[in-house]
Amino acid sequence: MGFYLRHKDFYNQPIRLDKEQQAKPDEVIQSFCGAYQLHEIRQHLWDFLEIAVTTDNYVFDDPGERNNIFLFYHQLEEAIEALYVMHAKKKY
Repeated sequence: MGFYLRHKDFYNQPIRLDKEQQAKPDEVIQSFCGAYQLHEIRQHLWDFLEIAVTTDNYVFDDPGERNNIFLFYHQLEEAIEALYVMHAKKKY
């Protein structure tokens, strides 16, 4: 069982955002969108995915686990695109 699954209660809430960021999450999104262009994020995500599915680490031996990583990648990319759309609408 993974580390985060063993500590669900703690990790099922924001842990990186301070109180101010939690009160103004749109500022966090603006900062993120200002720091990275969408093509850069796609490249970083692809690099993470490629490393995960090509590693010799036993955690990724199961084809079902590798499939879950691909599904998560796809959904995360959609979420990031949605953030960029929201950011662009607020910007203009």
